[in-house]
Amino acid sequence: MRTHRTRGSLLSNIEHNAALAVERLQGRVPGQWDYTHESLRAVDAVIDHLSPHRDQMDKGMFDALVNIIGCYVLEVGRREHGGHFAYFEPGKHSVLVVPGPNFQVALGAFDVVQNRLNGSPLHSTWMLYRAFSEQVRAAEPETSKTFGFFA
Repeated sequence: MRTHRTRGSLLSNIEHNAALAVERLQGRVPGQWDYTHESLRAVDAVIDHLSPHRDQMDKGMFDALVNIIGCYVLEVGRREHGGHFAYFEPGKHSVLVVPGPNFQVALGAFDVVQNRLNGSPLHSTWMLYRAFSEQVRAAEPETSKTFGFFA
């Protein structure tokens, strides 16, 4: 049985964990996990399906779910917009960084996934990704924005 990875290159870990999310979670609710923006509606639905069972999850299971789902969201962004993965906080949070001529837009998904899994319907991977994607498409010179982190 494959498990989520935390060692190795950042790119290979995120690709592996995103594929693991598809393998483990697709089919729990209607919708295709095909690495598109629309697939994030199914991601939010799966999180909503799992959220009522949060108190039955140990820390390891919860962290693994946040990790594989967050990696799936980042991989959706990389497939659509390109870019590279980097650490926002060394060894902790990874982000997708989409650089352009004179701009940089970054996406972090783990806080949104964690908050939604903890029962906050206001945190949506679909909405987060839409805001990120719109900013990438409309970025003007000197733009530097990061999406998906909360204080």
